[in-house]
Amino acid sequence: MTEFSVVDDGTVWLKDFERRLVAAYRAAGLGMDAAAEFVSKGRATVGDWTVAGIMDAGVRVGFVAVSVAERNGQLAGRIGDLRVTTEYAGQGHEEAAREWARGWCAERGARRVSVRFTEPALREVSAG
Repeated sequence: MTEFSVVDDGTVWLKDFERRLVAAYRAAGLGMDAAAEFVSKGRATVGDWTVAGIMDAGVRVGFVAVSVAERNGQLAGRIGDLRVTTEYAGQGHEEAAREWARGWCAERGARRVSVRFTEPALREVSAG
């Protein structure tokens, strides 16, 4: 069963997230300096995200990062990152994390949730 635990120190997640984000920008054709600059500018918004560890039988198998902010006069949630390690991928943790994140956002008043992932294979947009 997948469980979630909000982390007090997101340093491990942040380093991996930034590494993956740079790789995604580079794959899109940006040079290293431009990719690093985009990541640096985005770092300020990441501070508003809540990061939770995705757990399976007490083992952290990934992270999910969420936020809620006002957009056009309404609260909207955002899943900014969802990452499950390769050996645990495809075992239902990803869907459980999306559901947890949607619930987390709804508890804070968000009526809509957008999803944005760094890896091209995982990119999607959904409203819920």
